[in-house]
Amino acid sequence: FQPSVVLLAGRAVIPPRVITRTRERKMRSRLSCGGLAVIPALLLLGACGTELGAPSEEDQQINLDVATYAADATADDIVLMTTEADVTLHPNFHNQDGCTRVGLFRVRCPQRHFGDDINFTREVTFYDENLEEMEFFHRDSTEAVNILVNFEGSRTRENVEITINRQRDMTVSNLLGVETERIWNGSGSSDVERIRHSDEFSDRVYDFSATSDVDSVIIAVPREGTWPLSGTITREVTVEVVGGIQDDRTRSRTVVIEFNGTQFATITINGETFIFDLETRTVVRDEEG
Repeated sequence: FQPSVVLLAGRAVIPPRVITRTRERKMRSRLSCGGLAVIPALLLLGACGTELGAPSEEDQQINLDVATYAADATADDIVLMTTEADVTLHPNFHNQDGCTRVGLFRVRCPQRHFGDDINFTREVTFYDENLEEMEFFHRDSTEAVNILVNFEGSRTRENVEITINRQRDMTVSNLLGVETERIWNGSGSSDVERIRHSDEFSDRVYDFSATSDVDSVIIAVPREGTWPLSGTITREVTVEVVGGIQDDRTRSRTVVIEFNGTQFATITINGETFIFDLETRTVVRDEEG
């Protein structure tokens, strides 16, 4: 990733060209499957080659498993925007053990334990209110911070095993002056990640790859006792079934996670709604949605 921010109405945001590329990528994913042009409204939950009608039990199960995958990635993104941000947004961050300069302004820090069996590395660039690069974070003059992150490792939660390989390019802004809210924008990708589910339904193994767009996720300052106030994270997920369900088709899902200031975020996957408990990291189907 190459960090990229612009100034809009005095605040640092992701530039329009990034948004344009994202929209083009989404349109291409919705207008093609296996190289064949299709009409999005006629796709069944985004699965190519599926007959029209109610989703099959397999497709419903895959939707729930995709929601679980998206929730896991989102929970890590929230940690990056909260706990890890508190570490990064510190005047002495550039002097941490092992951190070095990449050029004059960017700071690269060594691998750090993130939790479970996951490690991450990051590169950080600080910007003032004119989006001029700064040598270090200063509470009176830093307006935005760009953070490039790579996650690698694995975790096991109850009946789910996940192998993780994720990249993030995140920019936090609205830092200047007395902070009340931090605004996060950015993008990300996940290379092939192996997910294994074992439950009363079946043993299922998937290979996932995804891109993500973080759009105006607002974190309160101070954040104790709060959850993201608003904003969305959209993930374009490609799913390949490699075990369990005997179906070798590759599926695509558009996943939208919406925050509302409560412990419970909403996950929508091609029209189907799930409830994501941000504290427990659990996902259930919204029977009322």
